[in-house]
Amino acid sequence: MGFHRDGGFAEYVVAPVKSTIRLPDSCAFDAAVTAEPLSCCLNALELAALKPGEKLGIWGGGPAGALLSRAAKAMGAESIVIEPDVRRHRYHERVVCASGGLTFDVAIVAVGSVLAYDDALTHLDRRGRLVIFAGLSKGEALRKVDFNSIHYAEISIVGAYGCSYRHGVQALDWIQTGKVKVDDLISHRLPLDELGQALDLVRNRAGMKILLYP
Repeated sequence: MGFHRDGGFAEYVVAPVKSTIRLPDSCAFDAAVTAEPLSCCLNALELAALKPGEKLGIWGGGPAGALLSRAAKAMGAESIVIEPDVRRHRYHERVVCASGGLTFDVAIVAVGSVLAYDDALTHLDRRGRLVIFAGLSKGEALRKVDFNSIHYAEISIVGAYGCSYRHGVQALDWIQTGKVKVDDLISHRLPLDELGQALDLVRNRAGMKILLYP
């Protein structure tokens, strides 16, 4: 809904009852909005087989990167966000502008950048796992990869897209219990008729989560 079928920016939308999840009474509407992106992050971390105590590198410090980092912390893992835009650093506990000499058990790319993917792949420890979380344009999606480096270091690569119903249930539970903090990620609140301004904010990376009220 809102991806492959219309409804993302509608005042009203019809949805199958089986696809809906009842909000916990203690969960505020504004916080619940983040359940969908958090659900996708939980799916990615599950596919990464992230374990407590492991080190996770996240390329991209936007809303998804922040939710990935916070969910990983809730799972007992250590995460570092690689984000060159210093405007977004305040949303993260551990953040650097460049990966430098860091290495990770798991790398997740949460920004649509081919350079980020190239960088992430070279900063994995032996038996590291790369999660393809952010999509690329068709013109950029075909990349040359050194299969020998993957072979000798026993690297695993997995794709992560979307989420399942159970991820949504888990996301709402973690939000309403405070296991994952989301309130501070909401940077703007706008009426639906200011959608154009909201998209400009996203395009210019001038905000984090932008809420539109129909």
